[in-house]
Amino acid sequence: MTTEETPGVHALAERINQLIRDPDLTPKELAERIGVSKSAVSQHLTRLEQDDYLAREKSPHDGRVHVFRLRARGESYRQAMRQYEEYLADTYTSRLSPAEMEEIVASLEKLKRAFED
Repeated sequence: MTTEETPGVHALAERINQLIRDPDLTPKELAERIGVSKSAVSQHLTRLEQDDYLAREKSPHDGRVHVFRLRARGESYRQAMRQYEEYLADTYTSRLSPAEMEEIVASLEKLKRAFED
């Protein structure tokens, strides 16, 4: 993979991951959540729909807006990303001792609480 391809791959992964976390997100909400313009999100979603990753549907909560659902290709991509993330986690955590893992978990929990306050 060349460096020119990397942003597209990351953009695809981020949009699919956001939709997986909350499949009822509208394009406007997705744009706000990931900090880009609505037009940029709309362009990406249209491309993902054209490439058969997503299907556009009317929102069950508000028929005036559309939401996107993963199609078989998007689901397959999601599963591949999940497997890759598990591989990375296993690869790097296997190099740490149980005590080091406990320290990391404790630090992350403390950081999470700091953001929640």
